[in-house]
Formats: sequence, C-alpha cells, structure tokens
Amino acid sequence: MSDTTHLNIAFVPAIENEIDQFLASVGFGFNPSHMRKFARRDALRLSAKTDAELAQLGITRADIPAFVLRHKLPGYAPILRRRALVGD
Repeated sequence: MSDTTHLNIAFVPAIENEIDQFLASVGFGFNPSHMRKFARRDALRLSAKTDAELAQLGITRADIPAFVLRHKLPGYAPILRRRALVGD
C-alpha cells in the first residue's frame, strides 16, 4: 500500500523588485521601505491572480505596483481599463 501525501503549493512571483522599480521611477521624498511594506500584501495577492483576473480589475501585471500604491501616490495610479463582462 502506498502512503502518498499530496501537497499543493502555489508559487507567487516576487513582487518586491517591481515595487522597488516603480518607487524609483517616482523619485525621492518618501521612505521606500515603508511604502514597500504598505504595498506588499496587496501586491502579492494581485500577483497570484491570472492575467484574465487582473484584466477584470482593469489592470495588467505591470500595473500592480502603481495600483496598490494608488492611495499613497494618486498621481501615478494606473488608468483602469475594465474589460466588458459577457452579458453586460
């Protein structure tokens, strides 16, 4: 008899580099470490979504850092492009 344990692990791509690149493009004048900590949980949650799920929110994978920091840096918020749902 085989005793097999199944373990499903979802690998989430690292998002910290994308957040750092976004913050570097914005410039200085704030604490990037604090901003990264602020954005990390939501960014990881969004990174785990499929491209189709992100499109439903109106963003692309490249928009994730700006999207999660939109309340702190509204001038850099992405323009949302919501895809029409079937039946709308």
